[in-house]
Amino acid sequence: ECFNRAWRFNPENPMAYWGAGIVRGNEAVCYLDESLTNMAKNCWDEGVYLFETGERYLLAVSPVTKCEYHMDQAQSYMNYAATMKSTLEDRGLDILLKKAEALLLQYADCMLFQEEENRRVRVRVAYQLSQVYNMSGQSEKFEKYNGIFLQLSTPQEKLMFESNEDGKWAK
Repeated sequence: ECFNRAWRFNPENPMAYWGAGIVRGNEAVCYLDESLTNMAKNCWDEGVYLFETGERYLLAVSPVTKCEYHMDQAQSYMNYAATMKSTLEDRGLDILLKKAEALLLQYADCMLFQEEENRRVRVRVAYQLSQVYNMSGQSEKFEKYNGIFLQLSTPQEKLMFESNEDGKWAK
C-alpha cells in the first residue's frame, strides 16, 4: 500500500516501483495453486510492469542503486519464468530469460565500484546468469557462470545462494 501511494505521489520515483514490483512477485508466489494460476500470472505481469516502469527513472540514481535494481529486476523475470513455466508458452519463457540475461550481462565484469563490491556484484550476477542458462538449457554458459560463481564466492555466499560442494545448484 505504501509503495503504491509513493509512486502515485511521485510517479518518477524508481524506488517505489522497485518495492511494489517485489511485493507483486511475492504475492504471485502465494497463488501458485493450479486453481489460482490466472491470479499468479496477473501478479507477475504487474510486477514486471512496475519494474519496467521504474527502470525509466533510473537516470537520477547512483550506480550502486541502478545495479541493485537491475539485479532484482532480473530476478523477478527469472522467478516469473520458474514459477509459471508450465503455463507460459516457450516464447514467453524465452523472452523473460532473455530480458534477465540482458540486464545481468552488463554487470558480469563489474568494475563500477570498490574491489570488494565489484566482487559481490560479480558473484550474484554469475549465480543469476547460471540460473538463466540452466533454465534455458544452455549448458556451456551454465558451466561458465557456475564456475565463476564457485571461484569468486565465499563459503557463506555459497550457502546463501544454495550451492552445494560439488558445484551443482541445490534444488
